[in-house]
Amino acid sequence: MRVLALTHRTPFPPDKGDKIRTHHLLSGVAALGAEVHVVAFAEPPSDLAHAARLRRRFASVTLIPLDMRWQRVRALPALLGRAPLTVPVFDHPAMRAAVRDRVRDLRPDVLFAESTSMAPYALEHPAVPLVMDFVDADSAKWRAYAETARAPQRWVYAREARTLARFEREVAARATVSVITAERERALLEEIAPGCGVRVLANGVDTDYFAART
Repeated sequence: MRVLALTHRTPFPPDKGDKIRTHHLLSGVAALGAEVHVVAFAEPPSDLAHAARLRRRFASVTLIPLDMRWQRVRALPALLGRAPLTVPVFDHPAMRAAVRDRVRDLRPDVLFAESTSMAPYALEHPAVPLVMDFVDADSAKWRAYAETARAPQRWVYAREARTLARFEREVAARATVSVITAERERALLEEIAPGCGVRVLANGVDTDYFAART
């Protein structure tokens, strides 16, 4: 099977939550014999230095440097529209072109998108089955932030919760398979997108690596 994986951070080193999950998930798929091709943002751009290490593990690796400070500034006009800020913050023409080229050249059997920030790139290729890893129910997180924040942040957070929930419903409806990290998150996403059939793909612990040494 040929898998084209789209991730919003470079899946190496596995030193923080989302990178740990994606690194081990894609490594496990590759270990099972799948041909895994990775297209990821290098955020911070210094993560470009990890490309060679990743190419030892995956069939191909394409990294797109991303300056989040500039991306956040570019996304501000979206406050006047209906799209969640998550989408324009991670919108990048180089990523769009890289995904388009990889789909054309590789003809992947499946697209894997990690987090809603990468979903727009996958949705541009509806002919390819999509495995969507929501990781968390992000709109619920923004709703919780809005409940405790002061104005004007409260308004921004509430808007993001509302618009992102709408986008999560769209993504879940179009995905072939949707997964999420925990039962609590699954229940939240089911409230947001009833009938989406999301499955729990829990994080694990390498008990051999972390075994107590006596």
